Amino acid sequence: MAERQAALAEVGKQDTRLYAIYRQTWDKKREAIKRMPMLRSDRQMVMKEFHAKEKAERDALRKTMNQKREAVRLQYPFNSWSKFLQHQAAQGNETALAILRSKKEKAFPERPIATSLSQTPASTSQNTLASVTKMREIFKSEGIKAELQYIIDAKGTLIFKLPDGTTIRDTGTEVHFTANNEQAKHIASQLVQVKWGNNTQIEGGVVKPKSLLYTPPQKSHDNSLNQ
Repeated sequence: MAERQAALAEVGKQDTRLYAIYRQTWDKKREAIKRMPMLRSDRQMVMKEFHAKEKAERDALRKTMNQKREAVRLQYPFNSWSKFLQHQAAQGNETALAILRSKKEKAFPERPIATSLSQTPASTSQNTLASVTKMREIFKSEGIKAELQYIIDAKGTLIFKLPDGTTIRDTGTEVHFTANNEQAKHIASQLVQVKWGNNTQIEGGVVKPKSLLYTPPQKSHDNSLNQ
């Protein structure tokens, strides 16, 4: 992220220098025209052409600098550590997901994934988070044909969208579901059972393990994120 900021700052300096040169050049041209003897009608025509050329050069300069800034953003697409972690987690990096969730005071270990022979390559890919793989299996067992849709927020919460538009939110310590929705409750309960076993409880729209099992390690910038 520091590289992105430094690169954008350098483009900003270039922009300032080039605009100063542009301004100085066209101010001199304007003063030169003012000193030229000519009829008022001719001066108006000359100044109209002058302003058009001045604007065209200013627009070209602005376009060039915007292109440079966009090139930097493409080279360094993440403007924060959190965005970088979200991207890494979306690629299946469990360490990135753990760091996003590391501000929490507690966490519960999950059971190993019980894969089946009927899983698709996408669901068994090493580039898929364990919770996503588990939810895909639940979708399949429930006969849900729709493709699983989900996002990861800045706190590491996995937000799964069901076909009817309701959501299930896996925070790492508990699973929230849309209240008064039996399908969401049923799927959330299955997800919690697969993740943590039968020692769970439901309170309102939240399903979670009954006991605190361990405290997660402090946040650290794991080198595996860059692999």
